[in-house]
Amino acid sequence: MTDVSLSALRASNPAAALDGSEILELTQGGSSAAAIISDIANFMRGFGSLPVVYLEDHGCDPTGVVDSTTGFQAAIAACATSGGVIMSKQVDATFLIGGALQDPTGANAQLTLPVKNYGADAPITVSILGYRPPPAVVSVTGTEPIPTGGLVIKSTLAAGTGAVLGGANGSNFTNVNLVLRNAIIRTIANPTITGIDASKVACIDFDGVLVDTGSFDVGALAQPTTATSYGIKFPAINNGAHTTVGVVDVVGFYTGALLGEHLTANQINCWGCVRTAESPAGYHAMLIDRLQSLHCQHGIVATGGASYLQVTQFNAEHAASGWQVPVDDILDSSNYLHGNVKWHAVLAGSGVSSSFTKTGASSLNVSQLDALASSGGSGSVLPVNAQTGTAYTLALTDAPSPVYQGIVTMNNAAANTLTVPPNSSVAFPVGTQIQVAQLGAGQTAIAAGVGVTVNNPSSLTARAQYSTLVLTQVAANAWVLGGDMT
Repeated sequence: MTDVSLSALRASNPAAALDGSEILELTQGGSSAAAIISDIANFMRGFGSLPVVYLEDHGCDPTGVVDSTTGFQAAIAACATSGGVIMSKQVDATFLIGGALQDPTGANAQLTLPVKNYGADAPITVSILGYRPPPAVVSVTGTEPIPTGGLVIKSTLAAGTGAVLGGANGSNFTNVNLVLRNAIIRTIANPTITGIDASKVACIDFDGVLVDTGSFDVGALAQPTTATSYGIKFPAINNGAHTTVGVVDVVGFYTGALLGEHLTANQINCWGCVRTAESPAGYHAMLIDRLQSLHCQHGIVATGGASYLQVTQFNAEHAASGWQVPVDDILDSSNYLHGNVKWHAVLAGSGVSSSFTKTGASSLNVSQLDALASSGGSGSVLPVNAQTGTAYTLALTDAPSPVYQGIVTMNNAAANTLTVPPNSSVAFPVGTQIQVAQLGAGQTAIAAGVGVTVNNPSSLTARAQYSTLVLTQVAANAWVLGGDMT
């Protein structure tokens, strides 16, 4: 334990409005007082003249034994006029939040941000800061003890569909910039509530944030059952155009993250969730450098209307067993998503995988991160699927991204049939083109699956051995057949 006078800290950082009568206790073994002062001074300098509000000064218990809901809310209220920086006096502090949901027609959260009229009241910044990033060492391979230390806001609420922390102005935005740094938000297992609901907060800036359900052992997580439970809800459509995210992790919620327009994120990691991320309607684009879907049933799920998304790297680790086995990596049956996604997949326990399931998303450019360049680029080679039976139904692997072209050969002495499946079962993107070559003596015929139309100038059959037909998808369930036909 090292005692550092706050008067010394204030002297080294005049911009931080610190109370010199306090003693800041820092549990950083081996660090000198001067080094600690320097580190925290640099840390605080970025928050300018915002007043510092210590949770302990409002009756909060940093040991996590006594409920701190009232005191924590009082600390937030102390920031209502001109904003503030909310901190503990301890590097390692757990604050127990067991209070009921407040402001049910607005924030609907245990801890609610100040209400500021969007467009009328001057915006304020409310920052909740810990001293060090959470140790987000989450395990998908075995037992991983829950880490201790850092700033932990621990909810014990077992009912309701609100959030631990949230903000709103009725059904409108509250004109608050919420800054979260180095903080853990923790709920009970299989929660009914959301961790952080910033959907009606004008602006946010998160980094080093972990939202978990009390376990880092992903394989042992029970399947979340409350569809309204999210790890983090980012600001919704018509927000304040400043949604900035460094690194955030979510473990064990129904949906890891509810995205929103203007989102710019370095890394979003979702572990053991039913859905990794939901992309709702938005006017402005979103940019995510790295989105990780780790042992989640569904990856990106589109809802509500058109949204615009760029994911530089979508890293999916697929579970090999249990409820976390993936159903799909992109679920967009209504084709709401627009933009670009580059993916890389791994099968747990096996290694790199070429399996990636996309349902719909015909307006989204989806390509494998390590795939060859686009069609016509250097080294581009079409895959060949050699069939020797008398019946075959097309699969996504016949025309993989990023080219969405391929060759299927039919080689049998007897008549054979190639079936084009409906988009509901095999979601080829519009523009897909597949060549069908009859290599055997048996005549090859093209058959349309249920609800599929294959338009052609003369027939659906190849003319002779070595004839080639070309299928081009022009709409979800509409194809044009060309080539050497009877």
